[in-house]
Amino acid sequence: MKVGFALLLACILPYSGYGLNAQNNQFSPEQLRTSLAHVNSMVHPSKHTVTKDRERNWQLKEIIVKDDIYLDSELNITSKETAFYNSDNPAQIDSIIVYYYNINNQAYILASISRYFYDATEEHYIGGDVYLYDSGTYRQQIFEYDSQNRLINEYIFVRYASIGEFALDSRVFYVYSNDNLLMRFQTYCLGTMIYTREIYSHDEQGRINSSSFAYCNDSLSWYNVKQTIYTYNPNDTSTGATYIANLSHEHTINPSCIWSYQNTTGMVDEAVYQNWVDGTWRNYSKHVFEYDAANRYISRTLWEFQTDSAWHKSIRRTIDYDDNGNLIQSSDQKWSQSLNDWWYIYYQSLYTWEQDTANEEQIAPAIMMELTAYPNPFRSSVTLELNSKDNFPIEAGVYNVKGQLIRKYDRQKSKSINWDGKDKDNKPVSNGIYLIKVNQNGHLSESKVIRVK
Repeated sequence: MKVGFALLLACILPYSGYGLNAQNNQFSPEQLRTSLAHVNSMVHPSKHTVTKDRERNWQLKEIIVKDDIYLDSELNITSKETAFYNSDNPAQIDSIIVYYYNINNQAYILASISRYFYDATEEHYIGGDVYLYDSGTYRQQIFEYDSQNRLINEYIFVRYASIGEFALDSRVFYVYSNDNLLMRFQTYCLGTMIYTREIYSHDEQGRINSSSFAYCNDSLSWYNVKQTIYTYNPNDTSTGATYIANLSHEHTINPSCIWSYQNTTGMVDEAVYQNWVDGTWRNYSKHVFEYDAANRYISRTLWEFQTDSAWHKSIRRTIDYDDNGNLIQSSDQKWSQSLNDWWYIYYQSLYTWEQDTANEEQIAPAIMMELTAYPNPFRSSVTLELNSKDNFPIEAGVYNVKGQLIRKYDRQKSKSINWDGKDKDNKPVSNGIYLIKVNQNGHLSESKVIRVK
């Protein structure tokens, strides 16, 4: 699995060729179509044919998020996440749907759909995609591994509704030495090129005991920003090899890791964060972790280093488990001295688990039809593109803000329509917002466009 050499160089080096457009630091549409075709061949594999012995497994099915959105110490539902699993490997998540909760209408609104893809062995996560319904943004992620199954590259491609073309957003690559991770290097490719790096040092067990973060604009002149110092629990037995293995299985160790509760660094007792100020490292905050008798993570407290040169409590997260060892609740709390020195909950996540059965067939949702309009806003014409695997003819309608149909396209065989900004009488429409609705074999999709002059 390889990505074109020119593509890699363009993301590593400041743009000076390699096919980049020097004005906007993006690939040409032809290059991106070629690259994304290759990307899609990697992250859209056919259905796994590997059949494994099915066991009853606990699956994290849903997370309900509550927040003190009105600052009245009362928690209200704000969102939920629903997970779907691989039918051949019930430990692997195939898709996640996120919904926002409209408290006024007391209804969930679709926010995003994410999909996850694995290699033929079903051991490594190799990529995924996510579609954000509010903004019409579509993102794809690619993971690559070396011959030792170590994660070496991550790529993120993004397509905004206002642009219509995929662009390479960022690339991350990892540098190793035997059983230790030495460096994480990231390049942000959209707009002004920005480079960041994180360099790691290790203790005698090979565990990361410090990481330093720096950035630059030319890949040569680096500026220190922050560093983290780690102290481990006496019961921790992890090594550098453990960390690398966890990093390479980040999305396959445990479903809950997708919601950032799987700590790849091991049992850290304390993580001290320092900023680079006037040529020296200065404390600014730290996390203190606690574990139960089963060595499970049960709390994390953020302390802030203030002007009196002392540590002060700030925020705490507590974790609760059920009798089966499954995470069922996490609560974020703020420390308030004004309220008689106590913790009050301002954010909470509730987890629902189910036990899969050998006869249960999981059906993961596919990304729904994606309608993209560009340029948006537009002056004279706008191109409407439908991203759909079906080949049925499409019908499209253009509506004004009053809901009146002003232009209609029937039985279109092409998935691309160019609206010239005119109504059904061939008269130019006025400036404003218009709603595009598309129907393909009973499946609906819509998008808003803005006409300007």
